[in-house]
Amino acid sequence: MEEFIGVKAYTSKECDNTIHNLCIKYNFIKKICFGSSASGKKLYALRLGESKDSTLFVASVHGNEYITTTLLLMFINDICNSVSKKAFFCGIDFCRALRQKSIVFIPMLNPDGCDIAQNYTELLPTNKVKMVNQICGGNYSKWKANLNGVDINHNFPADWERLKSIEKSRGILTYSCGMFGGFSAASEPETVALMTLCRLIKPSSAIALHTQGEVIYYGYNKYNRAETQMAEIFSMLSGYALSTPDYLSSCGGFKDWFSCFFNKPGFTVECGFGCNPLPISDAVAIYKKIKEMLAVAAIM
Repeated sequence: MEEFIGVKAYTSKECDNTIHNLCIKYNFIKKICFGSSASGKKLYALRLGESKDSTLFVASVHGNEYITTTLLLMFINDICNSVSKKAFFCGIDFCRALRQKSIVFIPMLNPDGCDIAQNYTELLPTNKVKMVNQICGGNYSKWKANLNGVDINHNFPADWERLKSIEKSRGILTYSCGMFGGFSAASEPETVALMTLCRLIKPSSAIALHTQGEVIYYGYNKYNRAETQMAEIFSMLSGYALSTPDYLSSCGGFKDWFSCFFNKPGFTVECGFGCNPLPISDAVAIYKKIKEMLAVAAIM
């Protein structure tokens, strides 16, 4: 990998700057603004290829999982570098692959959450800082939610009533650092933006990068044979275990909604081991372990 993408934690501003620089260096990238965060920060997707058949990657759905932005930016740069040099990456000729397949990347779905988790409160609206402090008690590093205190990955309309029942049984009743799915499905601008983008581009599969546990969650649609086959391949390439989530993680998530709404393969990849937020120094080792899986996923 060329040293164009810094192995560091990215704030929303740094991520935007890096996206801008990637688009300058690789003029074949198409940048798409597909919505805004709760504070009004623009949400960006990057697209490679012109085919209607696309694979979607999403990072930093949770604020304190911002290492996934680093991982996805590293992956984007490696693919673009291979295309510009007409070289292979992970044994794949992406120049050829991109004639038949598009790849869409969302490096940071939850920019406000990422800024909060890194204690960059100066990047937040001043009238929201007090609320954030009250919710997290000054412990910003545990912040998973968006600026409104809603966990985006619990806010999708997938088995919504069951999700709320589980939340209530766990005493999760209102805005928090994470786990609260909101008072109604798709109440958050980030959720709506991602759903709208998916309906527009209709990806053939979607992969959301999270941390941690080295596990791949799949199987919301238990009868999707293609999803099961892909999950097996991803597991073999990465060494990550396969699992179907339970309880709070079993409904209301992006992959749940995607698999249900489109009847297409959706995956949650929990990268690395440890306690969130994972140290950014883990990024290189994590990426080395998953990059072949990501490369194959991109063209399937």
